[in-house]
Amino acid sequence: MRGMKTLPLAPALAVLALSAAAADVDFTDAALFKDDALPALTAGTLDSWSALAGKVKFTFQGDGKERAVWLGGNRDRNRTDVRAFDFPVYEVQAAFLPDGGSLAQMEFVLFSRGDIVMSGGGRTPLAPRISAAVRDDKAFRGLFEELKGKIVAAFGQPVDPKPRNTSRVENHDQRQYRWKAPSGFVLLSVGLTKEKNAFRGEYIRVAVRPAAAETPAKALAAMTGPRPVSGGGEAKVTANRADLTANVKREPGGLVWVDGIPMVDQGDKGYCAVATLERLIRYYGGTTSQHELAQLFNSDARGGTSFRVDPKTGRPIEFVAPEICRQFGFSQKVVDFDKPKPEKLLKDYNKKAAVKLDVDKKMKDDDIDRLLKKADQATLRAVVADEGSCKRFIPKIKTFIDKGVPLVWMIPGHIRMLIGYNETTGEIVYSDSWGAGHEKKTMSLAEAFLMTQALIVVRP
Repeated sequence: MRGMKTLPLAPALAVLALSAAAADVDFTDAALFKDDALPALTAGTLDSWSALAGKVKFTFQGDGKERAVWLGGNRDRNRTDVRAFDFPVYEVQAAFLPDGGSLAQMEFVLFSRGDIVMSGGGRTPLAPRISAAVRDDKAFRGLFEELKGKIVAAFGQPVDPKPRNTSRVENHDQRQYRWKAPSGFVLLSVGLTKEKNAFRGEYIRVAVRPAAAETPAKALAAMTGPRPVSGGGEAKVTANRADLTANVKREPGGLVWVDGIPMVDQGDKGYCAVATLERLIRYYGGTTSQHELAQLFNSDARGGTSFRVDPKTGRPIEFVAPEICRQFGFSQKVVDFDKPKPEKLLKDYNKKAAVKLDVDKKMKDDDIDRLLKKADQATLRAVVADEGSCKRFIPKIKTFIDKGVPLVWMIPGHIRMLIGYNETTGEIVYSDSWGAGHEKKTMSLAEAFLMTQALIVVRP
């Protein structure tokens, strides 16, 4: 695919669909949108997108009937130059209906504060303006209005020229403009955060939905797995707690885990918290994106996300602010569990270890990671496995996993999901927001227990 000429929308995607024989395709110099291609947004054009399924960096969830797919430049910016309207395309997501493959939505992230901070403004004519828009709200507004103007030129004024702000978090503005296209809908989303006397540009996204259903709401209602993003009242979680148990899988050998959790790839930015929350919200039937959540959480591309902690223990006491819980219709609960006392752990370790550790015996409760770095790992795991507090860890998480409820798992420097356990082998099952291959992984109970800083349940 290297050296591809710039093509209008429909022909470009048709060529990609015919040429993409492998699961990993380099979209070098591919133009997914051009100004003169917008009026040609027909049923045939949308069908050509569906033909891409299974051919281009798609990550499939579940049994393939309910699919969320991802492709894009977060991890491949050095060799990828996908663009739309001269914007770099940082991410593309597609969602399909559970009817055998009908496309429900294609979404293109054209401006992402986190991705731009990490990888720059891309190799496009707009690159200098995009880089400037990270720091200058006027530059950001100029880019957004230019893009909006191109869509207006093709389809006229949006259905609601002044859409309401759907964010419930103070000083955070999130709006979505909607157009009726010849064979579907075009949606333009924008996020702004107020800072003193200016606004900080967060994201710009363009989504297209075919008119297979009479309204976008019908398409959303038909989906039982990952859903397209939306605005307004469609954002809240809808899952029934009683129905979640159907997602619990039990395998020979004692493995119990929660299936059907959509994958979200955070890319190379510090969005593990918001990517994890997006996965949970989509699992529960809601709609959002890590970019919207990064705005609400004030996440930093390099520094990640900050949380409130207990000043005495240093443990996080909250994952999501109450107003964000209300916005999406879920609750959160911190799961209480016993951590071993460092002094006792050190004493027990030195009884078993061939080489004793000489470390500060006045370690605080949150300094166990110092043992992890210095101790012989096999000996340390054996000691921890004998701890009563460790033995009580699986029963703590089992209460939720057996109900189909994954847990937010906070560990040093990272957040992932704890999604299962195996009492027979003494293992836990977890999932990272790093894309394909990270949906379901295992770890020894002792190792997982030692690194756990907090467990938090987020559910309807």
